[in-house]
Amino acid sequence: PPWKGDFHNDMNVQMTYWAYYASGHFDCGESLTDFLFSLAPVHRDFARDFFGVEGLMVPGVMGLKGQPLTGWVQYSLSPTMSVWLLQNLHWHWRYNMNKKWLKEECYPYCKEMAVAMEALLIEDENGKLKLPISSSPEIHNNSLQAWLTPNSNNDQALLIWMADAMAEMAAELKIRSDVKHWKEFHSRLE
Repeated sequence: PPWKGDFHNDMNVQMTYWAYYASGHFDCGESLTDFLFSLAPVHRDFARDFFGVEGLMVPGVMGLKGQPLTGWVQYSLSPTMSVWLLQNLHWHWRYNMNKKWLKEECYPYCKEMAVAMEALLIEDENGKLKLPISSSPEIHNNSLQAWLTPNSNNDQALLIWMADAMAEMAAELKIRSDVKHWKEFHSRLE
């Protein structure tokens, strides 16, 4: 199968699920959401063992058991690949507006992911948050030139989107301290 039969947790997985939002077949989307939630312990281990942070991170190139697989390292192990999946979860909530699901499953999972992403960032001389390394999927193939000056447009867009989505979900749940945190986090991004 293409790509070793793995999950490419970027637009490749994301686009596979886009149709169910507009069609209202949320049970079809739950195959992804439930799958991700079931792998949370594996992804907590991955965040801690590979990135050295608490929370959870999903490998960009992943096997059926949630484990990282080899590939072009700049996206197979890119931390921002997790945010593509956070977007799927956010959209699942935005389309079905199930507040109970948001409170009990979606937001806690997404918060663990966002906290791990935030823990990776380093403050630059201007007080702005940067990743230690940055890339953009498939640019310059599998070469040294694929490592870009942090933050690449791809990584930056994902971080900004994440901050706004987290603030929106926290506002829906009336978690004022989290709304404030994610808005302040956004203000520290370029």
